[in-house]
Amino acid sequence: MKRILDWLLPNLCLWCLQPLASTEIQICAHCNAQLPRLSLQQDQLGQCQIASNLADFQLDGLLSVSWYQLPWSRWIVQWKFHRDLAAAQALLHQFKIACQFWRQLGLSADAVAYVPMQRWRRWWRGFNQAEQLAQVAAETLQLPLWHGLQSTQRWHQVGRSGRLRRQHQRRFMLQTEQVPRHLLLIDDVITTGSTCNQLAQLLKAAGCDTIIVLTLAITPHPSMPARPDI
Repeated sequence: MKRILDWLLPNLCLWCLQPLASTEIQICAHCNAQLPRLSLQQDQLGQCQIASNLADFQLDGLLSVSWYQLPWSRWIVQWKFHRDLAAAQALLHQFKIACQFWRQLGLSADAVAYVPMQRWRRWWRGFNQAEQLAQVAAETLQLPLWHGLQSTQRWHQVGRSGRLRRQHQRRFMLQTEQVPRHLLLIDDVITTGSTCNQLAQLLKAAGCDTIIVLTLAITPHPSMPARPDI
């Protein structure tokens, strides 16, 4: 039966659309080797537009799998807005590989947290992609998953300019009085860093010492090429 289903509905690589021998990662071995990636051991805070554009900057590090570029950007959109399970599986697998590498480098913390989503948006979408990535990070790094952050804002960022994102004070709250001293904060894409920095301000005011952001993709600084060499 499985052979018949595979023949009728073949599993194709998300990038080259050639048949897959295995559906575990949704990407063929050739495309997986060709995926554009950033150096996983290099802190990317100085390579994007985050630190230079934010007041009261509180983030202590940023590690990313790639720039926000094809094919990553396409898969992220398919996952977030079209509930594409194949894209989700591929991205979660790639993030797991990155977390395994970061663990080998000695990356650790007291807990893993994630950027919270507005309740209505979480209900409408059916999932929080940052939370799913955080679950992968927590399992891979063998750290507890901390659910201590909550969004209280209905305003959303999709389609907003970087200037409006930075000017708008998106509100968050803590769901507990105690916060981890050293935290890994997970989001799927970092554009201006405004959201993560606001969370860092809230966390550090409550006693958190260090906050390192882990993400799938970051937007390069405007002075850099649209698709910078990596």
